[in-house]
Amino acid sequence: MEKILNKIVLLGILLLASVSYGQVRRIVLMEVATNSGCGNCAVSNEIMNNFYKENFGGVISLRYHAAWPDISDPMYADNPVDNDARTSYYGVTYTPQYFMDGASKGAADNEERMLTEMQSELDKGSPMWIDIYSNISPDSVKFTVSVKSFANVNVPGLKLRTAIIERLKHYDVPPGSNGETEFPDVMRKLLPDFNGLTLPPLSVGDSVSYSFAYPVSSAWNWKDLAVVAWAQNDSTKEVLQANINIPTVIIVPKQPDFIQVNNNSVYNESYVVKNENNKPADITLTVKTNAIPAGWAHNFQPVSTVLPPHDSLLFADGFTTDSTNSIISLQYRVSNNEDYLHYNYRKSFLGATKAQDVVILNKNNDVPINTQLFPFLDSLRLGYASIGSFDSRHWASELDHLNIKSAMLFSGNSYPAYKKSDIEFLIGLQDSGIPVLVTGQKISYSRTDFTEATDFYDNYLDARFLAPDSDASIYSVSGNPVTQSLDAVLSGYYPPLLEKITSRSGNSSPLFASDTAYNKTVALFNETANFKNVYLGFGIEQIENRQKRELLFHDIFKWFGLLQPDLVASRDEIPTLFSLSQNYPNPFPKNAGGNPVTAIQYTVPGAKTLNGSAPQQTITLKVYDILGREITTLVNKQQSPGEYKVSFNADNLPNGIYFYRLQSGKINITKKMIILR
Repeated sequence: MEKILNKIVLLGILLLASVSYGQVRRIVLMEVATNSGCGNCAVSNEIMNNFYKENFGGVISLRYHAAWPDISDPMYADNPVDNDARTSYYGVTYTPQYFMDGASKGAADNEERMLTEMQSELDKGSPMWIDIYSNISPDSVKFTVSVKSFANVNVPGLKLRTAIIERLKHYDVPPGSNGETEFPDVMRKLLPDFNGLTLPPLSVGDSVSYSFAYPVSSAWNWKDLAVVAWAQNDSTKEVLQANINIPTVIIVPKQPDFIQVNNNSVYNESYVVKNENNKPADITLTVKTNAIPAGWAHNFQPVSTVLPPHDSLLFADGFTTDSTNSIISLQYRVSNNEDYLHYNYRKSFLGATKAQDVVILNKNNDVPINTQLFPFLDSLRLGYASIGSFDSRHWASELDHLNIKSAMLFSGNSYPAYKKSDIEFLIGLQDSGIPVLVTGQKISYSRTDFTEATDFYDNYLDARFLAPDSDASIYSVSGNPVTQSLDAVLSGYYPPLLEKITSRSGNSSPLFASDTAYNKTVALFNETANFKNVYLGFGIEQIENRQKRELLFHDIFKWFGLLQPDLVASRDEIPTLFSLSQNYPNPFPKNAGGNPVTAIQYTVPGAKTLNGSAPQQTITLKVYDILGREITTLVNKQQSPGEYKVSFNADNLPNGIYFYRLQSGKINITKKMIILR
């Protein structure tokens, strides 16, 4: 029989804590100490906000504006008593700082870490559930909080706390010096006060309810107000359960979120969308395909429906694999259509075949590696998978079940060059004796972002960063076992800014330098008794000559021991692929000589392939205007396999958009160029 206690606070001597968790799902409370005059808060808040928007329902948020560094913060000034009380409760001495279910986590530095922290709390479950019944008007906020026990709960110092929040406070002009104009989940008032109410011991099935009312301040946007409630153990600061008066929904998988899959097989996954609120939830369920091989099949249609209170929706999804060794990465999202902020809850799924020759951590948004790298890996008959940071944390936990032969961190000009989950994955591979290629021109800049990054940079890559280097040429250092006599020019996707580096301990050795005297090392190779790695302090995709770029890939994979015996060929037998590069410069104005000139580079495939030289092919390269009218023919002749570059002089053409098209047999590649004088 359910026991109802209304507006009662029991006093007396309570027994030692007796809590059995895991009876109902937990909603995690993220509390934040911030300030509009705190410069670091702007950075930390952006990370937290991105995380929060995609995990709403798994976590809810409450932000306290501290008195420092700027006491004139208007959100602090609106209620200094309650803000001071909560920052004092946690012993906050600096901002930004956030707490997950009462535990301090410092400043937010990456979403993956926050996701792991949230999931750790969700896995605990909760012995109680909190419902909030609210009525918010222009004049007042009235609400009732009901706490129902699903296990015996006898916790000394267990408090029920409630807060009125403004979900997104907007200022037309930044109110502080850090430039922020939008502040989520601003705490406006703690009720009945910052001390909260002491919860009585509860047996299974017991419930207790409390009602509150408070006038709406003229400084608040009443349409944007919400109510948060949570149960907190004052002795340990642990939050056992929380909720918000806005219906939240989550996705619960009925199988692991990472599975190993077989080739040429069919898979089906089942999920449950849960609405455990006292209100119906108007939801939309969608799926984002992060990665899937061309030959694998997957099709999912969005679902929109209204879930009744305390009801759930079961849905299924599936995919079919082919003979390709690769991965499928899916991200399911469910959102409440009545929430104007469009927050959602996400759940990821990753399926991977066991055999992977090359796993690529693609951090580079500047280069479409699916067109530049994947065809070359195909030509070497290497199985590969391209994954993101969210996937890498799954792979790191599944290394014992996967036959990964090598990995590549492909970061280009991106910063940060990697995240914690990426480095944990790479360290796990290296500890297992698996070789790693790291390439990018901001690898060093991220080395101090977190402890694992420093460890990887110092002790695995064995590198010390000296300075940036603006040279645009690289020269292979003679005598190294990786690649010989390979000099190249860097150009194309972004301005080269190489990393001048050296060995930290003397174990790693120079691979490339940016000067012919080999005084400025920009790449290292490291071979220990346990692992191999190559560290290129530049983006390998920046090597202007495609054949040289592929030569370097080939030599690295050969040194790693990846190539099949019939593909371990001499260095001048590397296959090239049909390609048309973006003209450079683009847009192109008049040059120093007074004429607008741009260069167009293309590759005719077949140069000294493993099966012998290919015959000449008929190549045409033409320029068209935006209406499709032919402007000029730059090339129309038989050409042997190789790299070619032609110049196009647009002196007689007006400003505008033009197209250039490369044709050979059934091959037809078109790119856009812009003339801008």
